[in-house]
Amino acid sequence: MAHKVKDIRARLDEVAADRFKFHLSPRSDDRNVVRGREMSYSFVQASDVIGRGQDKDKIVEYLMDPSDGQSISVVPVVGIGGLGKTALAKLNDNVLKCLQKSKSLRTILSVVEGVGPSTKSFVDSCVSKFRYLRVLDLSDSSFEVLPSSIGTMKHLRLLDLSSNCRIHKLPNSICKLQNLEVLDLSGCEKLEELPKDIRYLIKLRIFFVTTKQKFLSGCPNSLRILALSNCGNLESLVETMQVCTSLRVLGIDNCGGLISLLPILKFLTTLETLVIENCEKLDLIEMEDNQDDFPTSLRALGFTGLPQLVAMPDWIKRSAISLQILVIDSCPNLTAFPEWLIHNVIMLMIILIVEISFIDPNLEDNNVTISNGAIVETRNFRLSNL
Repeated sequence: MAHKVKDIRARLDEVAADRFKFHLSPRSDDRNVVRGREMSYSFVQASDVIGRGQDKDKIVEYLMDPSDGQSISVVPVVGIGGLGKTALAKLNDNVLKCLQKSKSLRTILSVVEGVGPSTKSFVDSCVSKFRYLRVLDLSDSSFEVLPSSIGTMKHLRLLDLSSNCRIHKLPNSICKLQNLEVLDLSGCEKLEELPKDIRYLIKLRIFFVTTKQKFLSGCPNSLRILALSNCGNLESLVETMQVCTSLRVLGIDNCGGLISLLPILKFLTTLETLVIENCEKLDLIEMEDNQDDFPTSLRALGFTGLPQLVAMPDWIKRSAISLQILVIDSCPNLTAFPEWLIHNVIMLMIILIVEISFIDPNLEDNNVTISNGAIVETRNFRLSNL
């Protein structure tokens, strides 16, 4: 070991001698360069990818001849950042060819976040070749037209078209998917309108929507979860909610044109979760004289970014027995809590109030934690005849 150390020192001395020979001097400048990652796209030119041909062939080989005897495999692509995992996943031409030889393919998932199918041919092949698909994930894609033959995929249970920034319209044939249970259209900000016969999706349970429509067309009465996001033109949900009598969860986010929900609440008698965020024009108190038909089974309620909220709506009182979670955030004009909320709610598990302009003394007197005059939070806190 001593000899090795001696050799290393001799080499270091040679480096030091070279420094003087070539007139090099040490510098102490901080020249750290932080380089951000380049923007990722859902397409790639094969000619731009170098050194991944062998890896691509291996993936195709695994898919074509899986060792466990199954008809198709899942091949994870893992490694540290910068190795080209995303670029490799985008080179799907040969992968698609080998998938077409699988006669019993059930699921196609987009496993690279933010990267989806970029070509119409890929989508057309998925629809035309894989008749037995149960799950089809085309999220983060950039195709403009969904083929009308989508209606022939009678076994499909889940269709994810979320975050497609180019699609304008869906074929009405999508309404022939009688076994479809989950449809995700969130983030499709150029989608002009929903298919007119969407109410015929008789088994649809979960529906996520982004659309430019002013009035949402009738949805199937089988819906259990409905989430509306970034529907800036949306003005009314009356036509939809008249038939969604079995809805359990309703989420509304960033729907700036929505003015009132009260006309529809009387239809949602089984609603358990209501979350409303960033709807600056929404008034939850107007015209609430007759509350006999309002929901009575709410378990979770969340209001965020509602400047029109100046008082807690009285219709919440009908769920005093069932309410367990209450979240209020960024409602600057809310000035007080009603007495019934403090004294009549039977089992409120969590209260979280952020960025309000007051602290109700009734809450402060009941062992609720107050931090900096802005956050009120309680866990496993029983409010019963206090």
